[in-house]
Amino acid sequence: MRLLVRALAMLLATAACGAIALDAGIAAAFPGIAVSVAGTPPKISTTEIVVMEHAGVSIVTLAVDYQGPLERLALVTLVPRDVEPSRLETVKHEFIARLEQMTAPRLFEFWEQDPCIPGPPQQAWEEKVAVKNRGFLTPEVMPPRDAHYPVSNELSIPAAPVFKEAEAEFSYQLLRPKSSAELWRWLQKRGFRVELAALEPLSGALDDDTQVLVAQVAVDRAELIDGERLQLGGIRYWSRRPLLPVLETLGRSQQAERHDLFVYTMHREKRYRAANLENVFAPTNLRVTLDVGAKVGRLYNTLFERLLASRPVAAVTEFVGPSDECGEPCSNAPLELRELLTFGGDVLEATLPKEAPSAPAQSQVRPSAGVASAPSKEQHQIEQQLAAKRSLLARQRYVVTRLHLRSNAATTQHDLELVSNAARESGGIGIPRGPNAELPAGVRPTKQSRYQVRFHAVHPWQGALPCAKPERWRWGKRWQSETQHWRGVHVARDLLRAGEDPKLVDAVLLSAVPEIGFEPRTPNAPPLPKSAPEREAPPASTCQLARGRTSDDVPSVSLLLAAWLAGWRRRSVRVGTRAQSGG
Repeated sequence: MRLLVRALAMLLATAACGAIALDAGIAAAFPGIAVSVAGTPPKISTTEIVVMEHAGVSIVTLAVDYQGPLERLALVTLVPRDVEPSRLETVKHEFIARLEQMTAPRLFEFWEQDPCIPGPPQQAWEEKVAVKNRGFLTPEVMPPRDAHYPVSNELSIPAAPVFKEAEAEFSYQLLRPKSSAELWRWLQKRGFRVELAALEPLSGALDDDTQVLVAQVAVDRAELIDGERLQLGGIRYWSRRPLLPVLETLGRSQQAERHDLFVYTMHREKRYRAANLENVFAPTNLRVTLDVGAKVGRLYNTLFERLLASRPVAAVTEFVGPSDECGEPCSNAPLELRELLTFGGDVLEATLPKEAPSAPAQSQVRPSAGVASAPSKEQHQIEQQLAAKRSLLARQRYVVTRLHLRSNAATTQHDLELVSNAARESGGIGIPRGPNAELPAGVRPTKQSRYQVRFHAVHPWQGALPCAKPERWRWGKRWQSETQHWRGVHVARDLLRAGEDPKLVDAVLLSAVPEIGFEPRTPNAPPLPKSAPEREAPPASTCQLARGRTSDDVPSVSLLLAAWLAGWRRRSVRVGTRAQSGG
């Protein structure tokens, strides 16, 4: 639907043209205008937009990262005409941060498995623990959820959205001004400093299908970061207008600094792409040295800038995958049901006809000994609740897409028109193969869309090889001797502040990156020589050691044994003498 966010696109297109007219109290770095009561201009370096769409219902969540005077400010944007106060909510920023971390570029380390223990290597994301009991939240009449994961069954999963209410930093007003002067007077009356000329593009974008949303910010309720940044919650609204296509314009920053726009889309079946811009997948499955660690953000940011050097207005896809998964490996847990409901699943549940929950094929209740096999009324009700919860979980499953766009004052402004794409691609997954720990780069068609930006480093086997035919180059989870160390996954976050380091790319990147014309300075040498090291004998027993000694060692061993026996005999004699004397 063009009307849902067409207003946002028109606003930013006109705001870019009128950027010279913006005074010190306005910033045009996100889909809208930020006005302040202070003379120092607000600065918004990062904008995040979450879009959920299904069957003609669209839910949009807009969040910004604000930096500037800690005084009253307001975000002014356009929303569809059918948005009412009851359709406005404030989303906790932690939910958006979870979505960012789950989809962020990541670094993972593979470890060569013991070459003398046959079998496929086990990966960290494949680990399972057998259930020993049903879990303290599981009703006694129900069995455990399954035979692999020791978690409570679906009955205990929270199934309600979570919004900021009394503690929300936003207060919302929906306006339909007849002119820019009327909107200017409204803002001036509330102390916001803004030039009338700056509001004329906004007024010109208004039509019969749009209205103005003013979100006033109570700074004392916002989260302060680094002593100067405010992480505001998300402004969520929903409309019955179709979301295909969505128009979203990149705002021109008032200053010549960069602005990042992250768009997260959720659709039941399809991923999203830009219809009017070049679409590129970020380079992935790149091997790096073992010392990258927390520098993965700076490394990826440098590659991202090089990727945009020849494609300044490209939309870069950084993640595609189902919402109930989180990549290989997971940088965070998959999205919870309550988070999906908060991003719009609750609206879909309330506005769309629900599918009837399928009844269990057979009773899952395990009757106790001496009890009739027929389930009781309580057991039947629990099974109905369980079927309804599983049906809800099945409906709340989406394809998550993350698009990343970067602009600055010198970048040519373009609208971002989003469209769904039924094509399914895969990339950035898999297990390294061979001595060079190679992984396929790029994307390829597949049955299910699963793509992530991943760097990987490898630890070759350092132990002995006491077997006759060791199986080399099987890359899996870390060695047991290393499990006491930190097991987290480094991810690339807060990219604008991560900085760039071209020397880091040359120093740590071991894979070629054709997308940016990069070739490593040193060849991608195998972690160990391809020839198998000399086979070591298994540890010998004490008897084997004795039999294996040379004749030169025998006298020394005999003398030591004789000396020990002599000492033991003298101690025994002394003890016997004392016993006879009654001591």
